[in-house]
Amino acid sequence: MSISNPAVSASEYWRSAEEQRFAHLPKSPNRSWAKHSADVKKTLDLEMDAVSMVMCSLRTRFNAIAHVNRLPPEVLVHVFSLLQEEDPPRIIAEYGKPTRVFFGWIEVTYICRQWRSTALGHASLWSNIPFSIGPQWTEESLRRSQAAPIFLAYSSNREKEMDIGAMLEHHLSHVRNLWIDWKREGPYGIFPSLCDAAPVLETAELTNLQTLSDHTPVPSLPEDLFAHTAPRLRYLRTYRFGIQWSSLTFRSITELHIICWSNDSDRPILSAGQQNIRDVVAALARMPALEVLWLDRALPPLATAPSPSPSQATHLNLPVVPAGLPKLRTLRLVDGVAECAAMLKHIATPPTTEPSITCVLDVANGHSAELILPWLAACAATASTRALSVLDLSIGFEMTMWDSASPDDPLMTWMTRRYAFKMTLMGLPGDATRIAQLAVFAGVLPLADLELIVVEYESAFSALEWLEGFGRCAKVCEVVVKKAAAASLCEALMLGNPAGGPLFPALKHLTLQDIDIENSGLGETLLKWLRIRQNITIPVQRINIKDCHVRRATIERIKEEVPEVCWDDEGDGEEEEDEDLGVP
Repeated sequence: MSISNPAVSASEYWRSAEEQRFAHLPKSPNRSWAKHSADVKKTLDLEMDAVSMVMCSLRTRFNAIAHVNRLPPEVLVHVFSLLQEEDPPRIIAEYGKPTRVFFGWIEVTYICRQWRSTALGHASLWSNIPFSIGPQWTEESLRRSQAAPIFLAYSSNREKEMDIGAMLEHHLSHVRNLWIDWKREGPYGIFPSLCDAAPVLETAELTNLQTLSDHTPVPSLPEDLFAHTAPRLRYLRTYRFGIQWSSLTFRSITELHIICWSNDSDRPILSAGQQNIRDVVAALARMPALEVLWLDRALPPLATAPSPSPSQATHLNLPVVPAGLPKLRTLRLVDGVAECAAMLKHIATPPTTEPSITCVLDVANGHSAELILPWLAACAATASTRALSVLDLSIGFEMTMWDSASPDDPLMTWMTRRYAFKMTLMGLPGDATRIAQLAVFAGVLPLADLELIVVEYESAFSALEWLEGFGRCAKVCEVVVKKAAAASLCEALMLGNPAGGPLFPALKHLTLQDIDIENSGLGETLLKWLRIRQNITIPVQRINIKDCHVRRATIERIKEEVPEVCWDDEGDGEEEEDEDLGVP
């Protein structure tokens, strides 16, 4: 950069310019002082404004030679986009202090002219539309985003009230990500705006957070959702909305979540019209790219029947062409047992799919657990099951199977792996019913190659039920047992197996967790079994004791029978008081 006369210093130049500029400014007025002073002030105001513009120009020249401003605009835009994700505009509310607006990344537009012009000139930087910092910023961001694809996330529970329907009417055509939930008012006013085409929409999440009383119809989304035109839609999640299955014509979807209701006992009435399993299967057949499918109380209810046969067969043998889902990785299904069985019968998934099925029984109307057994047996038969977990629930149980497990791995290592299937059965009244159904389910599973079993039961679990449920598990080498099921396990281990030999003859590792070993008498039973075990089969090599009430003296006695005892030493058992006090 060069100047016209480098021999003249900057201060001399600007002082000379000032003197020349004001040389003809009258010092003594020939008119009233008031009029004179007003004119001079006006002239000086204009001069100061001009000098401010010169100063701004000088700062721009100064900033232009900074290293950071030598970066190309596209690099600055990339940096700003990273800052946009890390530091979004938001409201900050601190206890005892007034709420204030924090503009976050937007403050870069106040640093210098180059940064501001770069930020304002790239519409993609304004694609994440803010709602929390006020409607004026919402409108300004929409204006600055121009026609760029935008991310619109609005919650009527958190944000200031706005006409979101009118906003969608004008901008849905360039919305890429749409997350909306309603709470203060009903969602019906927004439905017309959801009937327009969404050519760039990729993800949509629509949530109804209204409080619904029992038997209140759930509002249904429009049948012409997105005008059946959303060619880039990959993710769709609806919560507490009825769905017209004929409206789902989006072949590009890879992840679908339809959650109509999440409370098993108080399910409102769906108002989606007369639909059946055929409509669901036909809709899924239009989505061959599906990788994740989650349906929670979303299936049309099947007619109840006074008896399980032959009406149950009618429910499950509908003349429906199965929907092929060759890319499905994850399947989550929560519904009545008849609806689940009918659905599973009419979809074809690859053996690598990870299914989690929660069935609610309705025995009074003929919808019993036997309906799901054919699918369970077929699913288990295709997997080489090595590990089994059984969890007691208040009105049912959860059973999970894995196709690989190593007793040498930490427990959580294999429990976080992909499972072969997870089956949850709800609606079982009474402990006896739950345990009896567990034995029925265990009877259809391929347990011969099982190597690891985890059982957590709060209620009674007799030794006979251990033998009936798991007597075929000859290869089990590790057992993890929690809570009330531990005492009966030790009894079962000492009994003869109806299939011949002891229960779990290959058992090497035993874990006891969340058990009162002292007051339940389990300590003596365990010691007795260990002594018997030494003489009849493979001796136990390791016992893990976690979060148990047990005395150190009991631990020492167990160590005399087992080579390795791992105790977390967090049990609340204490030695006898006379020993603590040193009384002879």
